[in-house]
Amino acid sequence: MRQAEQPLTAFNCCRCGQCLNPDDANKINMTGLSELLQEGVAGLTLAIPLCDLKEFADYIVAKTKEELLPTLKAADTDPLIPRLEVMRMLGVCANTLRNWRRSKYLEAVLVGAKVYYRTSAVNKVLNEYGKERI
Repeated sequence: MRQAEQPLTAFNCCRCGQCLNPDDANKINMTGLSELLQEGVAGLTLAIPLCDLKEFADYIVAKTKEELLPTLKAADTDPLIPRLEVMRMLGVCANTLRNWRRSKYLEAVLVGAKVYYRTSAVNKVLNEYGKERI
């Protein structure tokens, strides 16, 4: 197991505690591979124990989830409405809706070959101009 007092070195395995060459003068003190990447160390070749590599992969996966999860959750809260339903809601024909999409007046989301509109975008058009003005 990793001891909290002893920092990891390039020659120390994090879990098994085996030392490859503890007296080497070229020891690199580090708290992890991510620190080396953040510091921009270039031209360094490391022999990494498998347990450290797995720990680094787990760290990358967790960090990616942490960054992407809020974005994915926000996208799920705004449901998509099919084109025909938007035409009915706004009281416009297909050509008008296509012109609005091309002019970025009403942004669309393409899922495969189908056109959908975000509920928030449709509500914004309805709130700003009302159904009478459209």
